[in-house]
Amino acid sequence: MAREGSEELVWARSELKATLAALEADLEDLEESVKIVEETGPRMFGIDEKEVTLRRKYVSKVRVQIEVSIHASPRSVAYQVDTGLGMSCMQG
Repeated sequence: MAREGSEELVWARSELKATLAALEADLEDLEESVKIVEETGPRMFGIDEKEVTLRRKYVSKVRVQIEVSIHASPRSVAYQVDTGLGMSCMQG
């Protein structure tokens, strides 16, 4: 396991924070897009209510994953560095 304060762990934490900040900004844009579709009417964009619901659920799911990652303990970050997991939990 990476030692607390090691250069690799400090770098990984910094990268993780930057990535999470970028993901939050992208998610806010996506959330705004979903709201626009809901307010304007999905049919105008060639999609149905079911698709809008799926997109809203996806945004919610990703928001929870980002929040969990932001509040993850330093030990879990070290574990992710050591195992190479990184942001793989965000995929899918």
